[in-house]
Amino acid sequence: RGAGIETGCALIPLQGGANNRVYQVEVGPTSYLLKAYFNHPDDPRDRLASEFEFCRLARENGIRTVPEPLGRDDASHLGLYEFVEGRVISAAELGAAHVAEALDFLQALAAIRDRARSLHPASEACFSFKEHLECIRNRGSYATVGKIRLGISATYLSMGFETFCFALLENPALVQAV
Repeated sequence: RGAGIETGCALIPLQGGANNRVYQVEVGPTSYLLKAYFNHPDDPRDRLASEFEFCRLARENGIRTVPEPLGRDDASHLGLYEFVEGRVISAAELGAAHVAEALDFLQALAAIRDRARSLHPASEACFSFKEHLECIRNRGSYATVGKIRLGISATYLSMGFETFCFALLENPALVQAV
Protein backbone atom coordinates (compact mmCIF):
# COMPACT_ATOMS: atom_id res chain seq x y z
CA ARG A 1 0.00 0.00 0.00
CA GLY A 2 2.89 2.34 0.63
CA ALA A 3 3.66 2.13 -3.09
CA GLY A 4 0.12 3.18 -3.97
CA ILE A 5 -1.21 -0.32 -4.71
CA GLU A 6 -4.49 -1.09 -3.01
CA THR A 7 -6.30 -4.38 -2.56
CA GLY A 8 -7.82 -6.25 -5.46
CA CYS A 9 -4.61 -7.48 -7.05
CA ALA A 10 -3.60 -10.90 -8.34
CA LEU A 11 -0.37 -12.48 -7.03
CA ILE A 12 1.21 -14.93 -9.49
CA PRO A 13 4.29 -16.94 -8.40
CA LEU A 14 7.13 -16.85 -10.95
CA GLN A 15 9.66 -19.62 -11.63
CA GLY A 16 13.35 -19.25 -10.90
CA GLY A 17 15.33 -17.85 -8.06
CA ALA A 18 17.07 -19.82 -5.40
CA ASN A 19 16.55 -18.41 -1.94
CA ASN A 20 14.07 -15.68 -2.82
CA ARG A 21 10.45 -15.87 -3.94
CA VAL A 22 9.30 -13.72 -6.85
CA TYR A 23 5.75 -12.83 -7.86
CA GLN A 24 4.04 -10.93 -10.62
CA VAL A 25 1.46 -8.60 -9.08
CA GLU A 26 -1.38 -7.70 -11.42
CA VAL A 27 -3.40 -4.62 -10.57
CA GLY A 28 -5.88 -4.10 -13.37
CA PRO A 29 -3.88 -3.71 -16.58
CA THR A 30 -0.61 -2.97 -14.75
CA SER A 31 1.93 -5.54 -13.54
CA TYR A 32 4.63 -5.20 -10.90
CA LEU A 33 7.30 -7.54 -9.60
CA LEU A 34 7.26 -8.38 -5.88
CA LYS A 35 10.36 -10.03 -4.48
CA ALA A 36 10.36 -11.70 -1.06
CA TYR A 37 14.01 -11.77 0.02
CA PHE A 38 15.59 -14.64 1.92
CA ASN A 39 16.45 -13.68 5.46
CA HIS A 40 18.06 -15.71 8.24
CA PRO A 41 19.04 -14.50 11.73
CA ASP A 42 22.56 -15.93 11.31
CA ASP A 43 23.13 -14.11 8.00
CA PRO A 44 23.77 -10.37 8.43
CA ARG A 45 23.52 -9.53 4.71
CA ASP A 46 20.63 -7.24 3.79
CA ARG A 47 19.79 -8.51 0.32
CA LEU A 48 16.76 -6.23 -0.05
CA ALA A 49 18.70 -3.05 0.76
CA SER A 50 21.59 -4.02 -1.51
CA GLU A 51 19.46 -4.77 -4.54
CA PHE A 52 16.89 -2.01 -4.07
CA GLU A 53 19.50 0.70 -3.54
CA PHE A 54 21.55 -0.55 -6.48
CA CYS A 55 18.51 -0.31 -8.76
CA ARG A 56 17.65 3.12 -7.34
CA LEU A 57 21.17 4.44 -7.94
CA ALA A 58 21.30 3.00 -11.45
CA ARG A 59 17.95 4.54 -12.40
CA GLU A 60 18.87 7.91 -10.86
CA ASN A 61 21.93 7.91 -13.10
CA GLY A 62 20.09 7.13 -16.33
CA ILE A 63 20.66 3.37 -16.46
CA ARG A 64 17.33 2.01 -17.65
CA THR A 65 18.33 -1.65 -18.05
CA VAL A 66 17.40 -2.36 -14.44
CA PRO A 67 13.83 -2.43 -13.15
CA GLU A 68 12.59 0.71 -11.44
CA PRO A 69 12.43 0.22 -7.67
CA LEU A 70 8.98 1.31 -6.49
CA GLY A 71 8.77 0.50 -2.79
CA ARG A 72 10.06 -1.72 -0.06
CA ASP A 73 9.08 -3.10 3.31
CA ASP A 74 12.26 -3.74 5.27
CA ALA A 75 10.49 -5.48 8.16
CA SER A 76 8.89 -8.02 5.80
CA HIS A 77 11.92 -8.21 3.44
CA LEU A 78 9.78 -7.29 0.41
CA GLY A 79 10.78 -5.23 -2.62
CA LEU A 80 8.40 -3.95 -5.29
CA TYR A 81 9.80 -3.26 -8.75
CA GLU A 82 8.71 -2.42 -12.25
CA PHE A 83 7.70 -5.61 -14.04
CA VAL A 84 9.84 -6.28 -17.13
CA GLU A 85 8.29 -8.56 -19.74
CA GLY A 86 10.60 -11.12 -21.23
CA ARG A 87 11.36 -14.74 -21.80
CA VAL A 88 14.17 -17.12 -21.00
CA ILE A 89 16.68 -17.37 -23.82
CA SER A 90 19.00 -20.31 -24.34
CA ALA A 91 22.77 -20.24 -24.63
CA ALA A 92 22.35 -21.10 -28.31
CA GLU A 93 20.42 -17.84 -28.84
CA LEU A 94 23.18 -15.71 -27.28
CA GLY A 95 24.62 -13.42 -29.92
CA ALA A 96 26.94 -10.47 -30.38
CA ALA A 97 24.12 -8.01 -29.64
CA HIS A 98 23.64 -9.58 -26.19
CA VAL A 99 27.35 -9.33 -25.43
CA ALA A 100 27.42 -5.72 -26.64
CA GLU A 101 24.42 -4.92 -24.42
CA ALA A 102 26.17 -6.45 -21.41
CA LEU A 103 29.33 -4.47 -22.14
CA ASP A 104 27.30 -1.25 -22.47
CA PHE A 105 25.76 -1.96 -19.09
CA LEU A 106 29.15 -2.61 -17.48
CA GLN A 107 30.51 0.62 -18.97
CA ALA A 108 27.53 2.56 -17.60
CA LEU A 109 28.18 1.06 -14.16
CA ALA A 110 31.86 1.95 -14.36
CA ALA A 111 30.89 5.56 -15.07
CA ILE A 112 28.97 5.81 -11.77
CA ARG A 113 31.27 3.70 -9.58
CA ASP A 114 32.28 6.66 -7.40
CA ARG A 115 28.61 7.31 -6.58
CA ALA A 116 28.11 3.62 -5.77
CA ARG A 117 30.72 3.43 -3.02
CA SER A 118 28.06 3.92 -0.33
CA LEU A 119 26.05 0.87 -1.48
CA HIS A 120 26.14 -2.37 0.48
CA PRO A 121 27.83 -5.18 -1.45
CA ALA A 122 25.46 -7.72 -2.98
CA SER A 123 25.19 -11.18 -1.46
CA GLU A 124 27.85 -12.76 -3.70
CA ALA A 125 29.58 -9.61 -4.93
CA CYS A 126 33.07 -9.98 -6.35
CA PHE A 127 35.34 -7.01 -6.96
CA SER A 128 38.28 -8.71 -8.65
CA PHE A 129 38.97 -11.68 -10.87
CA LYS A 130 40.61 -13.39 -7.88
CA GLU A 131 37.39 -12.98 -5.86
CA HIS A 132 35.38 -14.46 -8.75
CA LEU A 133 37.65 -17.52 -8.81
CA GLU A 134 37.37 -17.88 -5.02
CA CYS A 135 33.59 -17.69 -5.27
CA ILE A 136 33.61 -20.43 -7.91
CA ARG A 137 35.95 -22.55 -5.77
CA ASN A 138 33.72 -22.14 -2.71
CA ARG A 139 30.57 -23.04 -4.63
CA GLY A 140 31.91 -26.24 -6.16
CA SER A 141 29.93 -27.37 -9.19
CA TYR A 142 27.42 -24.53 -8.75
CA ALA A 143 29.90 -21.99 -10.09
CA THR A 144 28.70 -18.46 -9.49
CA VAL A 145 30.56 -15.82 -11.42
CA GLY A 146 29.55 -12.61 -9.66
CA LYS A 147 25.90 -13.64 -9.90
CA ILE A 148 23.42 -10.81 -10.10
CA ARG A 149 19.83 -11.92 -9.84
CA LEU A 150 17.78 -8.90 -10.73
CA GLY A 151 18.10 -6.38 -13.46
CA ILE A 152 21.19 -5.65 -15.50
CA SER A 153 19.75 -6.27 -18.94
CA ALA A 154 17.22 -8.33 -20.78
CA THR A 155 19.93 -10.92 -21.35
CA TYR A 156 20.79 -11.27 -17.68
CA LEU A 157 17.11 -11.27 -16.78
CA SER A 158 16.40 -14.14 -19.09
CA MET A 159 19.58 -16.21 -18.77
CA GLY A 160 21.13 -15.24 -15.49
CA PHE A 161 24.70 -14.03 -15.22
CA GLU A 162 26.17 -17.48 -14.61
CA THR A 163 24.59 -19.03 -17.72
CA PHE A 164 25.53 -15.94 -19.73
CA CYS A 165 29.20 -16.27 -18.68
CA PHE A 166 29.33 -19.97 -19.43
CA ALA A 167 27.71 -19.39 -22.83
CA LEU A 168 30.50 -16.93 -23.60
CA LEU A 169 33.14 -19.43 -22.49
CA GLU A 170 31.64 -22.06 -24.78
CA ASN A 171 31.60 -19.70 -27.77
CA PRO A 172 35.02 -18.03 -28.15
CA ALA A 173 34.18 -16.98 -31.72
CA LEU A 174 31.36 -14.82 -30.36
CA VAL A 175 33.70 -13.10 -27.90
CA GLN A 176 36.25 -12.57 -30.70
CA ALA A 177 33.54 -11.02 -32.91
CA VAL A 178 32.57 -8.53 -30.24
